[in-house]
Amino acid sequence: MILLRIAIGSCLLMTIGCEPQPSSKLGQVTGTVFHDGVPVPNMAIEFHPVSGGRPSLAFTNDSGQFEAIYLANVPGAKIGTHDIRYELTPGKLAADISPAEMLEIERPKIANGAILDLTRVTVKQGSNHFEFQLIPPPEGQVPEEAGYEAMAPPADPSPEAGADEPEVMLFVQPVEEAPPANEFTPE
Repeated sequence: MILLRIAIGSCLLMTIGCEPQPSSKLGQVTGTVFHDGVPVPNMAIEFHPVSGGRPSLAFTNDSGQFEAIYLANVPGAKIGTHDIRYELTPGKLAADISPAEMLEIERPKIANGAILDLTRVTVKQGSNHFEFQLIPPPEGQVPEEAGYEAMAPPADPSPEAGADEPEVMLFVQPVEEAPPANEFTPE
């Protein structure tokens, strides 16, 4: 009986350490993406800290809603200002798809070259909720080139900022000219 109690106690202690703990360096980030009032599914959104360090990634569901993830099982984004990058993804893929087949899948284009209305946001400690709208591209921007990346790549971070964190870049295509940045700070 004592051995059973010790085994159960040990298992409980081990599982407590497995739960992701909220970080004081991260804010929880949720939101929704709309285009003409309709939710936008299958969009990848990256939150790149201007100060450098690991970006957070989010994917919209069928209702256009997303939650940013910093690491596997660790929701959130680094506190501070972020440049936003985004792209539509092909959506659900077959479970048995090979990496080679995945690379050959063409990414869908955003209708009429629409771009996100916010290209820079500020994440604060606690809960942050962002409502993004896909809007027509600025006058003179070619629609076929719009909508893959809202900002030019951020400047290289200082050596001490996030030096031990690998840079993660998913589903992003470079653009030659970035539209002016709009900034939003949640209340």
